[in-house]
Amino acid sequence: MRNWKLQSAMEYLMTYGWAILIIAVVMGGLYTLGVFNPFFFVGKAPPGACTIFRPSGPNSTQLMQPEGECNGALPQFVTTLNGKYGYVFTGDTVYQAGASAITVSAWVYLSSVQTNGWFASLESSSGIQTISSSDIRMVAQNGCYADTSGYNLATGIWYHVVGTFNSGTYNIYVDGVRQTTIPAGSCTTLANNGNTLLGAGTESGSAIYGYTNGFLANVQIYNSSLSSNDVSALYTEGIGGVPINLQHLVAWWPLNGNTNDYSGDNLNGVANSISYTSSWWTSGYSVP
Repeated sequence: MRNWKLQSAMEYLMTYGWAILIIAVVMGGLYTLGVFNPFFFVGKAPPGACTIFRPSGPNSTQLMQPEGECNGALPQFVTTLNGKYGYVFTGDTVYQAGASAITVSAWVYLSSVQTNGWFASLESSSGIQTISSSDIRMVAQNGCYADTSGYNLATGIWYHVVGTFNSGTYNIYVDGVRQTTIPAGSCTTLANNGNTLLGAGTESGSAIYGYTNGFLANVQIYNSSLSSNDVSALYTEGIGGVPINLQHLVAWWPLNGNTNDYSGDNLNGVANSISYTSSWWTSGYSVP
């Protein structure tokens, strides 16, 4: 009798084992693609769904307003940076040389811990970057910067990172919470006007360094130092959020399937070795 039961069990496994294995492989594949993530079934905004309208043309501020579907829906795509050669070139007119205030806001996801990876570099010596162990640094000009002093970005998670600078103070925020406030000391203005890159840094003109490995989305630049309440509001809107404080908005690159500037200032970027993904990028994203 025991041998009969053992034989029946073996026949069952032989008959249905392959089917169970195939089902397990399929389920694993679907999990990897994010099918079991609740965001998989959420409607996503296509490229250019929302834009900022400037009736008087670029660089004007009169009667600015959002147009389109500007409800903060998840983007359909995010930009993939390979940590080697990928970046977005946006030209040299993003901000004015000698400006006394700026805000850089971005949603970032690191695939690997890195040193000196730039999210947005404004000229060769200003912008926001990671340093050793993925601390965050806001740079105004050579020798003028502030660090988060121990706040490390983990890999595999989306963060909202904001750096502000004015003639008196640096502030660095992560997910709407201020992590650092440091006096700017002798730094009263931003570095000279120069090329702005997203996902990499520049050095000595055309030399590129500081590539980021991961994802980048919804980069916004303002010519003022946003308040804590403004930064908190940006974070609460989520990764598909629309710019606020429109009077001071300089550039807005959602990076949702293209490198266009939707701020109305026509500062469209040029892609270099980047790609876009629409599938499993939400696996590390949590609704604020």
